[in-house]
Amino acid sequence: MQVLSALVDINPDYVKDGVLEWLAKFSAAGLTSVHDYGIQGLSMDEGFQMFKDLETAGKLPLRILGVYYWNDPNIDPIPIVQKLDTTVNTPLIKGKRFKVNMDGGDDSHNALYVDPYSDKPDLKVNLIITYDALYDAIKRADKLGIDGVCHCFGDLAVRKFLDAVEGAIQANPIRDRRNVISHGTLVHPDDYACLKKLRVTHASTGSWMSLDPLLRSVSYRMLGKECFNNMFPMKAIADTGANVSFGSDWPVSGYISEYRPLYAIQRAILRQIDPKQSPLGGKKGPITVASGTQSAHT
Repeated sequence: MQVLSALVDINPDYVKDGVLEWLAKFSAAGLTSVHDYGIQGLSMDEGFQMFKDLETAGKLPLRILGVYYWNDPNIDPIPIVQKLDTTVNTPLIKGKRFKVNMDGGDDSHNALYVDPYSDKPDLKVNLIITYDALYDAIKRADKLGIDGVCHCFGDLAVRKFLDAVEGAIQANPIRDRRNVISHGTLVHPDDYACLKKLRVTHASTGSWMSLDPLLRSVSYRMLGKECFNNMFPMKAIADTGANVSFGSDWPVSGYISEYRPLYAIQRAILRQIDPKQSPLGGKKGPITVASGTQSAHT
């Protein structure tokens, strides 16, 4: 985004033209609903207004569930999301959810892992959102019926979000909760069953689930063999009966940037780009269509 901003004037009209171009491609790929995890290039208000203008003009061919993107511990996200519930609530567009940005990625050494980085064992990753702030926000949001989405790249980020959800469940009345872990590229095996217990969906990026060059070089070196072989544990999580779901993370990219659902499903089933390769995670890695369907309807 920084490079693009230096080359062109990213304004609402520029973004709108691009969105209109891609909406047609989304429809052609069979997309009827999207979960937007954060607007870039525009302010949140400008982005939601753009979507509402498209809906009013009859040019929005899908439903959008948006979020408030929370990555500043000095900002209280709850009043903002409460406001979104009233200002962004149309037949096609909803905004009653917030996304917590817990960590970064392994390529930048700023993802949160239970075990140290293999290549930098003494590194201490700086928190984006403190754990106390996370627990407090999730509990207060849950009391208001607001679900959370967490950018949890590493297994420690996943664990802390699960802890936050568990605390909210213990503190608040029973309700139909729909909290989501986004990415979860590594989930500690001790926490697989917790997703089912807490009814938290593991939404990961199917198009990344293969032995692509990025994983074979960067992830293997930084995480070590054991963690590397456990990356993207969607099948292991689905086998517990927990809910799993695919997301594209498009246009953000790992080695592959892909928005088409069928491509993501194919990668998750094969867990390889080249048929001559072994699948990522070996025989325990690939999901099946049956296991994915069963979990999605749990």
